[in-house]
Amino acid sequence: MIHIIAILEVKNRVEFNKFETQAIQIMRSHGGKLVTAFEPDILSASDSDSIEVHYIQFPDLDKYNNYRADPALAALSQLRSSAICSTQLYVSDKVKDYA
Repeated sequence: MIHIIAILEVKNRVEFNKFETQAIQIMRSHGGKLVTAFEPDILSASDSDSIEVHYIQFPDLDKYNNYRADPALAALSQLRSSAICSTQLYVSDKVKDYA
């Protein structure tokens, strides 16, 4: 299992919602799942209204790479550029158990 944390700085919320709706469908076609998405609390980030955090899972790295290389996702690049200022990705297959 591949675990991904994506921290997105949103430029345009309307365009962002359009992009995400389409990108999630493409992600699902590659076995990906958006586990949760949230906007950080205003107390934890000064620009919380422009930040969104996603926790995503893929069955394996090949499926994730196939999603990233999908021409349908590439076709959304202009919409993505109008919607998102920046993205930080943290990708790993290593899970820690501190229980």
